[in-house]
Amino acid sequence: MEQFVAAVQEVQAEKHRDVSVVDEKAVQNDSTSPSPSASIKTTAAELRKEWIQFVTLCLCLFLAGWNDGTTGPLLPRIQEFYNLGYTAVSTLFLLQCIGFIIGACAALYLNDKIGFGKSLVLGASCQIIAYIAQSTAPPFPVLVTFSALNGFGLAIQDAQSTGYVAVMRHYPDRKMGALHAVYVSPLVATQFAKLPHRWSFHYMISCALAVCAAIVTACVFRFKRQEELLDYGNRRDDGDETEEVDGKNKYRQIFSMRVLHYLAFFMLLYVGIELTMGGWIVTFMLRERNGGSSSGYVASGLYGGLMLGRVVL
Repeated sequence: MEQFVAAVQEVQAEKHRDVSVVDEKAVQNDSTSPSPSASIKTTAAELRKEWIQFVTLCLCLFLAGWNDGTTGPLLPRIQEFYNLGYTAVSTLFLLQCIGFIIGACAALYLNDKIGFGKSLVLGASCQIIAYIAQSTAPPFPVLVTFSALNGFGLAIQDAQSTGYVAVMRHYPDRKMGALHAVYVSPLVATQFAKLPHRWSFHYMISCALAVCAAIVTACVFRFKRQEELLDYGNRRDDGDETEEVDGKNKYRQIFSMRVLHYLAFFMLLYVGIELTMGGWIVTFMLRERNGGSSSGYVASGLYGGLMLGRVVL
């Protein structure tokens, strides 16, 4: 779904880039235009601002990778703690997936209603609440319910971050690869998986990361809309106000693009296989290969390979 959001934001930004190019040419031909040194300083400031925003969004994707990559090493301990079978414990993935789908569908609506900056903070806040509840090792139904809330917040941050990087002015394709490369699995979950009664303390670290993400995104993006942050909101002509502004028409525009249906189907298979392997490979190593308590590092190796592949791409 984040591909949907990125596509429609790319369409909206493209026409404003054309206006920007025309304005820049007009300024260059104007005899009253600023000196070259002033132009260079402005460009350097814009680049610095863009890189700060990009690094901030990388923190959001790192938190997403941290969340998805740590479930696998903790899974055997969760099974043992709650005395669950494979089917019951797999609802952790199911409920988080449902929450993610709802959040992905709501991301475009939230972007229109409350704006890009507020949406990012909202997503991080949902994760903070979920991690606080999960850190107490509550009854399993409660753990699963907050897993859905976690997926909802994760999807909002994922979609908004991907859509924003897609319309950046400088090297958006390279930044997109780096953005998703930081979606990595940490090694720390394996250490908590070795603790029989303190495995849930891992969620305290996750909560601290989510708090950092909320604070940093609030400071960098200042709850502003994407149009304001990309500096093309004030250049919009009155004639550009079309039906596309309506949220329902945006959804209609997105779902009418056939290529996005193909990409969505591919992502469904790809992400499903990726998370299935990352989630269950530790259990497989423990039960079928007689792996020790360090089997969680296998999942970290899998996500490390994914990171390397995205950087090389």
